[in-house]
Amino acid sequence: MGEDAIKVLILLFAKVKKVFMVRLRFRNEGIARVTGLSARHMFDYKRELSDRAIRRFIRRVGADNIDNLIRLRKADDLAQGGEDRSMVMI
Repeated sequence: MGEDAIKVLILLFAKVKKVFMVRLRFRNEGIARVTGLSARHMFDYKRELSDRAIRRFIRRVGADNIDNLIRLRKADDLAQGGEDRSMVMI
């Protein structure tokens, strides 16, 4: 599966989550937070990221979302049988 197809699936699943959360009457803030995190959790991280790239990433996802986004990525990596690499970026 290509990278574009994966991005489409991630966005599709974020929309599906939103539909279910609306039906279950979650608050709008919670829906926005969950769908935003799930849509952005497949970020690329490498040790050689520049400070500028890290600042752009933080600006794009929001400073208040960084901790939860890293936790979500860490959980996803572990669930996929991968190693815990999520803290490499920090």
